[in-house]
Amino acid sequence: MSNTIYANTRASRVCRLYGCVSDAFYAARCLMKESPLTCVSFLWMFSVIIFGHALRICESPNNDVLGDVNFDSYYNCWWNIIITMTTVGYGDIFARTIPGRIIIFIVAIWGVFVNSLLTVALTVFVKMEDSEIKVLKIMHKLDERQQWKSELDLMVKSQV
Repeated sequence: MSNTIYANTRASRVCRLYGCVSDAFYAARCLMKESPLTCVSFLWMFSVIIFGHALRICESPNNDVLGDVNFDSYYNCWWNIIITMTTVGYGDIFARTIPGRIIIFIVAIWGVFVNSLLTVALTVFVKMEDSEIKVLKIMHKLDERQQWKSELDLMVKSQV
């Protein structure tokens, strides 16, 4: 992150001026603030790939013994990681070795963290600005006025 605008000499000077630390965490928070959905999506996909590979390494020596679950396939490993990260946990594929179970435990905790970040990012993305809220209220008032006008027209026509 040292090549971003948030982690260079200028950012370091401005941070010192305002009393904050210009480090990797600052740069990551700035990137998360700029484009939260992109950052969380990248983090989620990167986690699936890395943890899936780690699970494959831990579980593939036991494929000859177990037979019913094939962790030689990356697709099965990724499926297991996705189901664990989303806390669905079907139970169709599960780790049987101690290192594999430790990875799955870490993935479950990591998945809660990443999914909560996704929830926050979506909330921020959907949150309306003050000007948008004002426009929405005006549109509702105009729609209500149009309804009243059409009802009034119907009443006048029924009286005639």
